[in-house]
Amino acid sequence: MRVEDFRASLKEGLARNNLFKVRFPTFAALSDISADQLNFMCKSVTMPGRSISVNERVIGIPKAEKVANGFLIDDVTMNFMLTNAYEAKRYFDYWSGLSVDFDTYELEYKYGSSPGSGYTRDVMISQFDQNDRIIYTCKLIDAFPTLVNAMEFTNEQGGLTELTIQLSYNNWEGTVHKRQSALVQ
Repeated sequence: MRVEDFRASLKEGLARNNLFKVRFPTFAALSDISADQLNFMCKSVTMPGRSISVNERVIGIPKAEKVANGFLIDDVTMNFMLTNAYEAKRYFDYWSGLSVDFDTYELEYKYGSSPGSGYTRDVMISQFDQNDRIIYTCKLIDAFPTLVNAMEFTNEQGGLTELTIQLSYNNWEGTVHKRQSALVQ
């Protein structure tokens, strides 16, 4: 490959992993916590992937080949910096409590009878280019928190408190955007 060809292939620039935004669902019971506030405190997020599950199919005596029989998706992990108001901790404790009542130990319904009921919600993860334009969006379909991780406190000077959570979901869809304008918040 020639240097000119390489430069031409980079005309849109390289994608930066620190230019992202996560759009979280809102809950009426948490009116003091905004989705923008959670996004701002989100330190990192993993984009989901898919792996194809396979079985071996035997054809004749010596020949075996792999054939697809489904797909697997990994959970998404997010890390948050916590403020002294513990917004992210309160938010994910509340959301995870929609799936299991921690007082009565009863399981709740995944899908409610009306929009916004049940414990699943869609979550959007977007990546931006250096000009604040959305270049890729991933929609987590029917997501819900399955892990609100324990937090570690240390006597380290100047250390920040962080929270790690994990979202499970039914599936995801990705969209590559071309020249769509948006602002990084």
